[in-house]
Amino acid sequence: MTTDPVDSGPPSSIILESDNSKNLSADELGGLVGELEGVLRDAGQEHLTVAGVAHEPRGAGNNWVDVLAVFLPSAEFVKEQVFALLLPHVVTFMRKRFSRKHEATRPRIVILYGPDGQPLKEIELKTPDGEPSWREPTGGRRAVPAPASYG
Repeated sequence: MTTDPVDSGPPSSIILESDNSKNLSADELGGLVGELEGVLRDAGQEHLTVAGVAHEPRGAGNNWVDVLAVFLPSAEFVKEQVFALLLPHVVTFMRKRFSRKHEATRPRIVILYGPDGQPLKEIELKTPDGEPSWREPTGGRRAVPAPASYG
């Protein structure tokens, strides 16, 4: 697990990205990476890899929401069966983060990006037990540079 940009080959990777390593550290992402790799292995999808990167925070302060960016190998990947296997693990990971001290009320958002850095969907969790809500990316979200492995 590294905090440097990920260079792991062509877009056959799923990349988990935190823009604030103080909120979501490389070690925390590493646990989810390992879990998702196991799911892919069990599903016979060894050709897909999972990597994680946690960036140092830009500026001061804390985010009002806990955000995990997930870069997918293709926009169509959200329609594939293997995505349905991975998503519950990502949601459970974010649910567990509600138990962190002083963060019980902070919403959790997973933003799904295509390999071009364009946001595809957002998943929001407002409570640890509530149903995740799917939505189109909000107006405030902008395209981000795709990780190095997608370039």
